[in-house]
Amino acid sequence: MTQTDEERRKIREGYMVLINDLKTNRHDFISPSSNRLDEALTETDELVKNVKLSSERVLDSLAVRIISTYGRQKALAVQTDFIKFVPEEFAEKLITFIGGRHVETPGPLKISSEGWSALGKSTRKFFSKSPAFHLMSGTFQKEPVAKPIKPVVKIVKEKEHDKEKTTVPKKIDSFDDVVDLGTSQHVARVFKFLQSYYQELGNRPICYFSFVLDPKSFGRTVENIFHTSFLVMRGLAKVSLDEDKLPQIEPVQNEENGEGFLVNQRNHQTIITITPADWKELVESFSVENAAISHTSQATT
Repeated sequence: MTQTDEERRKIREGYMVLINDLKTNRHDFISPSSNRLDEALTETDELVKNVKLSSERVLDSLAVRIISTYGRQKALAVQTDFIKFVPEEFAEKLITFIGGRHVETPGPLKISSEGWSALGKSTRKFFSKSPAFHLMSGTFQKEPVAKPIKPVVKIVKEKEHDKEKTTVPKKIDSFDDVVDLGTSQHVARVFKFLQSYYQELGNRPICYFSFVLDPKSFGRTVENIFHTSFLVMRGLAKVSLDEDKLPQIEPVQNEENGEGFLVNQRNHQTIITITPADWKELVESFSVENAAISHTSQATT
């Protein structure tokens, strides 16, 4: 489901007002007697229901992070009646238990062996101790461990006639050599589709996304974008922006060479990033029902 710019603007305004309120009135939110932190969390729950795109999700994560930080600070400020550990009281009780002197008595502390023994017996149940390891004598005769035998590694010398049969991989000097190995026929097929649609539209440019998108396959959409890029790189097609700042594509012919190549033509290269989520959103936005570039042997328009 797509959103209008007005709906997205209202969502962003709601998050900005909430985040500004959280930063400005921090003491009110972390006060133990205040319920404003719960109200802020409820407000984020209502705003996130209408969030569809990542730009608004960033604002939602920022608001939730501030609320969680205030929640931790509020929990630390709450006073409880739980028993608190006091190191001085524990030390005094421990010395009294093992039979030592009082803590406030000056001088070095001396603990007798009986005191250490009593402390060990009382705390023994709180520690798990593994049983000692003993060798089972009598069930077998102890013998010295035999030295491991080193495996014999045979080194096979390479014969002279085997060297001559070694296959040397083909050296590729340029990227065009890679393209000619498997993509030329696909690029030519895409160019024929582009020419056909261009003529049907009365020699007018075609919407780029309507041309390359395949509503049934994300992988074929990526292939179409890949092959179309070679048309632009070789000067067989050009991409421009229409009145709505959307990309459009049209074939380019050159009467001098008769093959559609533009000589000394400068091209501006751009890296396109597309994810399955972007692909679905583009298919819905441009209402693409059928693929313009067919991947079957019997192509139908």
